Amino acid sequence: MFERNEMPEEMSKLLAMFDDDLTARNPGGEAMLAVGLLAAVYFAEPWRREVREIVAQFAEDYITRWASELCWALNPQSLSMDPFVAAEGVKPTTFSSLADEDDAFSIAASGASDPYGASAVHIGAFAPALVRRDELGFIRFGCPLVPSARSRFHLPDVLLELCKKLRPVSGYAGMGMFTSLDSASSQRWEGPLYELAQRFPGLEMEYSISHSIYLAEGRDGKGGIKGVNWLTAISDVWLDELGGAAAVAADLRDLDPRYILHRYDGGLLIQAGDRPALGDTERDAWPDLYVKLARYLKPIRITRHSAFGSGGRGWAFGPQEVRAWLARFDDR
Repeated sequence: MFERNEMPEEMSKLLAMFDDDLTARNPGGEAMLAVGLLAAVYFAEPWRREVREIVAQFAEDYITRWASELCWALNPQSLSMDPFVAAEGVKPTTFSSLADEDDAFSIAASGASDPYGASAVHIGAFAPALVRRDELGFIRFGCPLVPSARSRFHLPDVLLELCKKLRPVSGYAGMGMFTSLDSASSQRWEGPLYELAQRFPGLEMEYSISHSIYLAEGRDGKGGIKGVNWLTAISDVWLDELGGAAAVAADLRDLDPRYILHRYDGGLLIQAGDRPALGDTERDAWPDLYVKLARYLKPIRITRHSAFGSGGRGWAFGPQEVRAWLARFDDR
């Protein structure tokens, strides 16, 4: 998405905090945080086989595309991360849980050097069993911010094709942080991650398991969107509250002609400019397209959410801090 010689100033400042692989490591050399392009979508009826088949096929295509970069995949039987070359988890379309509504369906693959490390080359998906009909499933995936010649990945096209097939209730993509898959390890990095979030407002914070709960009930007991980023996918269910997809598209064109609008059956993918933005609060620099979009979509944004992360010692992203982060663009 970016070449190193064309980075905006705020992105150069962020990347200077990480090593040449755009990762932050613990004293043992294990990657605990990684910078990259991050996407996440949330979908309804996650127990249905038809839905799971779309999720599985997308994940399998991603795994095939990034096979040379991947090191680990989730074993669907043991639920442990196995070395990629011998992993049973590289073919999600064959998982037995695909057709079992009473069983959860999980997928994970990572390019980290150790099984629970952080990597921008990562995909994770979860579809809960049929327990509550309002539960959401999710897919999150990423790609490097600075692509190599063999790893070109046009995120708007990829996300749009997924939305056309899956018709998610909401989703988003932009610059984000990938954390360690080990909760005990990632907890020790919650403080630095919080500080990065305070400085760079365009940096997405992703906690998919808890998001899936509050995206279904975090707006006066009903669902809504988490917020905005470079790419923001919204279902017609929420667009209808704003007058419908056509009205929203017309409003956004009037708001700023730099918005790129991708209509698909069941929703709208809003692209805030040609490239993702980051912002830098230390310079009072805010990504203006994100700010305008966040204000416009505020009526359908969730207002309630639990703590991000472990909620452990220090509670860097406690409930109050989370509410402030969700509303970070409102008064700009």
